[in-house]
Amino acid sequence: MKAILVATDHSVVAANAVNYAAHLAKDISANLVLFNVFKLSVHANNSLVSATSMQNLKEKSENQLIELKAKIETAFQIDVTWELGKDDTIEGLQTYMSEKEQILW
Repeated sequence: MKAILVATDHSVVAANAVNYAAHLAKDISANLVLFNVFKLSVHANNSLVSATSMQNLKEKSENQLIELKAKIETAFQIDVTWELGKDDTIEGLQTYMSEKEQILW
């Protein structure tokens, strides 16, 4: 099955990209993969951030992806999965694509 990978930071611009990708996925009978990266601020990286704070940030990102997945599946009747990376968007996308190269279109 073909899949379309779309990165999102949950901004208005990213919402447009996700919407376009969802329409395309429906039109070509492909799955949609949502990709998001949670990042710690420079200040957080340079300080002693608690494990709880990092876990809360990760859970917030996961919950946003879960909500977006449900919304897209309902609106477009397509299969949607999601992937959450950490810190570097480009590196995370490259890693994901190299691991899943056979399914991305």
